[in-house]
Amino acid sequence: MINSKGRLLIIDNDASAAKTYRDYLENVGGYHVTVATNVEDAKKMLNSWIHVAIVDKRMVEDENPDDMSGLLLIEESDPLIPKIVLTVEEEFETVRRALTSKGVVAFITKRELRKNGFKLLLKEVERVYSEHRIMNRE
Repeated sequence: MINSKGRLLIIDNDASAAKTYRDYLENVGGYHVTVATNVEDAKKMLNSWIHVAIVDKRMVEDENPDDMSGLLLIEESDPLIPKIVLTVEEEFETVRRALTSKGVVAFITKRELRKNGFKLLLKEVERVYSEHRIMNRE
């Protein structure tokens, strides 16, 4: 049983990657983590009591650079839930749009994770959790 610090939601259509992130954040970080691998499940879970959401920009078509389904999901969600965008994209326009979306407080590329390891993700989650979580969601 995990002595949970808080509740995280990982939204990524790559189930294998999402499981890897979940395992690391639970086992090393001590968080309780739920995973959504499609937009429909993510919409439902974003209405539950979570402290931080980690959202992939492309939730429908990984190979399509125009897929903004993750950002659209963010724009339709509760702006009070702090969100970290996690994506393969590094283009300025993607970063700008993500960081101006409701509740987005961090942006991490998957290349950064490959280069720096999951400690980077945990560091950002801990920063966002401590600085931005909704206090009444304890």
